[in-house]
Amino acid sequence: MLAGRLVSLLAILGYGAPGQAQQETPPPTILYIVFDDADTEVIERYMPTVRDEIKKAGAEFTNFYITEPQCCPSRVSTLLGEYPHVHQVERNREPECGEAKYRSMGHELRDIGTEMQDRGYRTGLIGKYLNGYNKARVPPGWDHWFGKFSPPQPYFD
Repeated sequence: MLAGRLVSLLAILGYGAPGQAQQETPPPTILYIVFDDADTEVIERYMPTVRDEIKKAGAEFTNFYITEPQCCPSRVSTLLGEYPHVHQVERNREPECGEAKYRSMGHELRDIGTEMQDRGYRTGLIGKYLNGYNKARVPPGWDHWFGKFSPPQPYFD
């Protein structure tokens, strides 16, 4: 039953500002992890080491919230910090969704990757990007890119 679930990891890494003079307080290092379609059972059964390491470092997550139950609008909300009715990527299928719509609306130029780069951070994305992404290009805002191919049709890993 769980084998068909899509579990994607999107890690957005901030490594600190390169080439800056010594500051009194260095900028924080940021590791931002998003699990797609991962309920408590998936984490407990398949990822106990990850759960334990995060807990050992001082964080425990007991409540989970999303902006939208469909993956593409939810991912866009994560990248932009906006609700689907604002960013207008509202479905999982073209033309209402996907990397092409996201790009055509200019969202790539103002997402978390470009915002963090503009503040001097090095950034990286590992895992699924957006529905319809075909690896033809690396979107702006990412220094390290390991975006996963995503056909426009639903798929499972």
